[in-house]
Amino acid sequence: MKESDKVKLIVEKEKYAKEGVHKGAQGTICDPRNIYGQWLVSFRQKDSYKELACIPVKEEDLEVTWESPIRKIGANVLFFSTKEKYSVQGITNGMFGVIVEKDEVLSAQEKEGDEETTYWKVKFETDSGEKIISVYYNDMSPIRDDELDAYKKEVARALKKRQMQ
Repeated sequence: MKESDKVKLIVEKEKYAKEGVHKGAQGTICDPRNIYGQWLVSFRQKDSYKELACIPVKEEDLEVTWESPIRKIGANVLFFSTKEKYSVQGITNGMFGVIVEKDEVLSAQEKEGDEETTYWKVKFETDSGEKIISVYYNDMSPIRDDELDAYKKEVARALKKRQMQ
């Protein structure tokens, strides 16, 4: 198991039920660390992008239902950064893209000690056409192909709601 993997809760326990999370609930591992045999999992409301709970869950209580493709070429991603280095290029929070290759040069330049700092070249469709830019791996989240349309609808609804306020 790793960060961004989709998981399913395979047991019913009181400590999870108190948070509204029951056997069969679907979630996403949202922290790269496994602490004392537990993963921090964000569970969302059924058929929604809204979070129900974000709780630590024992690894043995989870089953991976989908392995994160974040480090694979061809993966769909949801971009969620508001950093200026992206916005000046026309890439904004809530845009969808596709990983086209690893940016070996930028990844090597940004390496912090022994910790790998990974950048990927991601293709975005913008108003001015197609754009490929280097994106830090923590500024995007993988999206399953079969969930892409639902995510796009939810993001469009959220953006429309913000505009109306």
